[in-house]
Order: sequence, then structure tokens, then C-alpha cells
Amino acid sequence: MSKEQVQEEHELLRRMGKGDQQAFNEVFSLLYQRITYMVVRLVGDEEDAKDILAEVFIKLWDRRTSFQSLAAIKAFLYISARNKSL
Repeated sequence: MSKEQVQEEHELLRRMGKGDQQAFNEVFSLLYQRITYMVVRLVGDEEDAKDILAEVFIKLWDRRTSFQSLAAIKAFLYISARNKSL
């Protein structure tokens, strides 16, 4: 990852941590589709998957100040979504 990418990631996380909805939307856009694919495969129903994902992303918003990297957010989302699905 380049220095510029690292700076952009830190800025995105800083903004999200301060409650910037647009920054959260950017994170959502980056990760939603991948996590949706996993959850649909686990639960077998797209509507149930959407409900699970809504809860998981709300949880992310509630804990938005806790993350130091996009990798940590990604891990949190995958683990939370998997656990909720099971």
C-alpha cells in the first residue's frame, strides 16, 4: 500500500470516527457486496441476509471510533456477519 493510500485510509477512518456519514457510506460501498455474498451463501436467503447486514453495519456505526484500519473493519464485518448468520 502506498503512502498516499495509507493517508487516504487514515483520513477516511478519522472522518468516520467523527460521525461523517459520507465516510461511512464510502466504507459501506467498499465492503457491502463482498459481505453480502458470504451471508447469502450462509443463510440461503437474500432477505434474511439483508436483515443481518443491516444489523452488522449498525453495529459498525456504533463502534466506528474503535477501528485503526480498513482491514480491522473488514475483519469485524466478516466475523460479525458470519456469527450472526450462524
